[in-house]
Amino acid sequence: MEDDARQDYSLRMGKYQNYLIRNQIREQVQNIQTKVKEVNDSIDKIKNEINAADVEINKVKDDLIDAKENYLTINKEMEKTKDEIKESRVSNIEIIGLFSGVVSFIIGSLTIATTFSAVEAGFLILTLMGCLTGVLSVFSLLLRGGYNEIKEERSDEEQINKTEGRDKENNKVKSENRKKIPYIIIIICSLFLTIGSIFAMKYFSSNSATNNPSQNTSMDNDNASSDL
Repeated sequence: MEDDARQDYSLRMGKYQNYLIRNQIREQVQNIQTKVKEVNDSIDKIKNEINAADVEINKVKDDLIDAKENYLTINKEMEKTKDEIKESRVSNIEIIGLFSGVVSFIIGSLTIATTFSAVEAGFLILTLMGCLTGVLSVFSLLLRGGYNEIKEERSDEEQINKTEGRDKENNKVKSENRKKIPYIIIIICSLFLTIGSIFAMKYFSSNSATNNPSQNTSMDNDNASSDL
């Protein structure tokens, strides 16, 4: 203990208190520095975890992009395969229909040729050919789905976001419709052929009846005598 009777007691006590205060301040500073270091370490650890999470997120995004691309590729292949199967089925049915039409045309032509005169048989065979061709063309057109309508463009946000997909679909529909134009032309030509053959046959028959009245009269007499 210090002797408070000494003249430098106050000075010595002041130095002692100053020393204690500086030690306390030093300890507080050290504690604060330790706390700051711990906080900095925690921040660095959190940053590292965030960076690792970002890496994982980017990896997941890349995996999702690859999966989406694979899905689109597989979907395109499936659509292509479906179209090929559909086209193959339609072609097989068309071949069977064509074969049946050819057989029907041959049988009908033989029947007409043995029943009617040469000119009438020619017109009837043309009429039969026009009817069979038109029916087969309509049958093929129906098998291919008729005439597909092109979707109209809209101005809403959902349709704007789907512009690319809609354009591809419309291009596909246009391509399919262009393939059906020859069938429509064949149907129109068959219709004209059938109607023209019918009118030509009626015109020829009326002219023949006008030019050969005596022959018709004799035929009527023969028929009447045979009935008696």
